[in-house]
Amino acid sequence: MAEVSLTIENNKGILPTEYSEVTITRRIFRSGESEYLLNKNICRLKDITNLFMDTGIGANAYSVIELKMVETILSNKAEERRTMFEEAAGVNKYKLRRRLALKKLDEVKSDLNRVNDIVIEIEKKVNSLERQAKKAEKYNKISSYLREFEIDLSERELARFNFQKLEYKNKRESNFNEKILIESSLTEIESEIRLVKEK
Repeated sequence: MAEVSLTIENNKGILPTEYSEVTITRRIFRSGESEYLLNKNICRLKDITNLFMDTGIGANAYSVIELKMVETILSNKAEERRTMFEEAAGVNKYKLRRRLALKKLDEVKSDLNRVNDIVIEIEKKVNSLERQAKKAEKYNKISSYLREFEIDLSERELARFNFQKLEYKNKRESNFNEKILIESSLTEIESEIRLVKEK
């Protein structure tokens, strides 16, 4: 593991932190992994970059000017000069924030599109369920009417069968009585025939 630390005095408050002395440390391991520390506390590279942004101390900044930077200022490439002047003017911080905000906006738009797709799918399912519910309600209504008609028909048929049963019972009793009368008459006739024969 190798470690490098850079300590900066912040007496004038150029760095946006309450510490008067800031120590930035980077550790690199054999595996290739890196660790960043800010005042001996583990942090992200992004935190260090944000700390130095628009202070003129960051990477490609103007506080420490190397030959390459002088060449950049004097070069004919407007884009490179513009980058240097933006760093000096303190614009980069806002440009980064704008870029991050636009990225978040794109993510939100993407999430919103997914949510809209889900809402459309759910609305389709809801419409389908509403149709099924209406069909089920209609079926239940018709089934209820049919059940009432079946009960009514059954009651009528039962009443008719009871009436017929009573009618046939009365008829059977009447026939039975008539049979007894006929048998009695027959017995009398047979008695008379026997008497006539005996004479």
